[in-house]
Amino acid sequence: MIARDIKSGWDDLRIYRQLRRFAKHYKLSPNLFCTFVVDFEGPGDLSEVGFEKYLWRRLQSLSDKHYWSGEKRDRRVSDDPESAAFSLSFEGEGFFAVGLHPHASRSARRFVRPAIVFNLHDQFEQLRAQGLYENCEQRFWRAI
Repeated sequence: MIARDIKSGWDDLRIYRQLRRFAKHYKLSPNLFCTFVVDFEGPGDLSEVGFEKYLWRRLQSLSDKHYWSGEKRDRRVSDDPESAAFSLSFEGEGFFAVGLHPHASRSARRFVRPAIVFNLHDQFEQLRAQGLYENCEQRFWRAI
């Protein structure tokens, strides 16, 4: 999904609706390696600290919409950011969110524009159940 500006809440409701649609679709057909990406048109000149500030604002806004809607949260994950089991929750599915931007200090987190990548928590649990998670995790960390 393309959104305007990561510093603005202009597209938050649209992002929230698309995340819910994505989660509903996943429940109907739980295929591995489905990812929802929000690609923001800008700004491209945010520092790492600036990007994280706005990333958390967008995530908080989306989380607030979830709370206000009264929809169920994924009970397999925690809504406490201090918890090791923390994940966002939309349409009853837990999500991990990763921010990407041009000035990320970690090369694996660099992208031409600000972006938020939403991965379903359930997919990581499926990989664990199949004994594949640790192998994927090791390859991922070597790549970074």
